[in-house]
Amino acid sequence: MEGVDVGKALNDLARHQMVRRIYLDILVDLTVCDIEGWDKMEYIHQLKGVIDHFAREEGTENDGSGKAHPEADGADVWEV
Repeated sequence: MEGVDVGKALNDLARHQMVRRIYLDILVDLTVCDIEGWDKMEYIHQLKGVIDHFAREEGTENDGSGKAHPEADGADVWEV
């Protein structure tokens, strides 16, 4: 298997599986929002805030808007 980075391939597979789990979890949470009549966009903005946090840490924020959502910088993003 010359030229194949096995570690990278395994990491890519693990990331793909994690993204799928996160995606499915988000779908469940959005369904709960529908059932309970809660604002789905509030939840989506909270998730985006978490992702944007990591992008800012790496200096790669690139959503194009130049603005963060109000929830993105709030402490409530990290509350469990």
